Amino acid sequence: RLTRLRTATGETCALPISLEYYFDQHFSVRSDAAYFLNKDKDPGGLLMNHTVQLGIGWHLLKSLNYDPFIGVSSGVSFVRAGSYTMFAGTDTVGRQVAPNMEIVPVWGPRVGFNFFTANVFHFFVEAQYLMGTYRPNGSLSRNMNELRVSAGIGLNFVFLHKEGTVRQNI
Repeated sequence: RLTRLRTATGETCALPISLEYYFDQHFSVRSDAAYFLNKDKDPGGLLMNHTVQLGIGWHLLKSLNYDPFIGVSSGVSFVRAGSYTMFAGTDTVGRQVAPNMEIVPVWGPRVGFNFFTANVFHFFVEAQYLMGTYRPNGSLSRNMNELRVSAGIGLNFVFLHKEGTVRQNI
C-alpha cells in the first residue's frame, strides 16, 4: 500500500507496513514503519523522512463485519534535509548549511475503518496526524507535522487466540 502524506511543504508519498495484534475484541497493539519515497530536490527540501512507530488501538464495534477504530502511536522519524544557503541579517554572502540526519520523536492519533470480507483478508481506510519537530544542529528547526492517509487490503493471520478475537464469523 502507499500512504499519502500531507506536510506543510506539500504532498509526499511513503511505502508503509503495519503489524497489529488483537488482545481481545476491542484492544490491539500495533507497529508501523514507513519508507519515504520521493525526495524534495529544492534547497533545504526533505531527503529522508523514514518512520517507525508503536501504538495501541481501540476497536469500537468488533462484533460485526465492520470495525471502526481509534488509536494513538509514538515513535521516531529519521529525517535529513538537503543543503541550502543561510543568510544572516543584511549579509549578502550566505553560508552553506548541510544538515545532518536527526532522530525526531513523533506521535499522533489515528482513526480508521476495517471491513472484514473473508477469513484471510480485510479492507481498511485510516488517517493519522503525526507530529514532531526536526531540529538539526546549526540550522533552522522545521515543523514535521503531517496528515497520513492510507487505504488498502490487510491480511489476517490467527495465532495464540481464537479466531473470533481477530475477525468476525462470516
